[in-house]
Amino acid sequence: MNKTTIIIGIVLVCLIASVSAIKYINNKTNKCIGEKTKLFIQSGSKNAVEQINELGDDIIYFDVVDCFSNAEECANIDIANTPTWIINDKERFYKVVNINKLKELTNC
Repeated sequence: MNKTTIIIGIVLVCLIASVSAIKYINNKTNKCIGEKTKLFIQSGSKNAVEQINELGDDIIYFDVVDCFSNAEECANIDIANTPTWIINDKERFYKVVNINKLKELTNC
């Protein structure tokens, strides 16, 4: 092997390691956010689709309640608009919220 091949190999290994580290950090952050929030949506609504798209594959870390199929649960805690985020069991946000804002709101 020549030096160029070795250098390219090292660079590729470093890039793969960096991407893996970033994904790990994002997963850790999203798990933290998920532990401190609850999301209420109305399935099929434009805002619900937008919020779910914003979360992407990381939706698995979030507690999501569909007010269409869980109307009683939503009514019991006065969820009138969706999406509604309950953060740290007290603060409410009645809109689509991006990950960066959730990170800020939850101190994750």
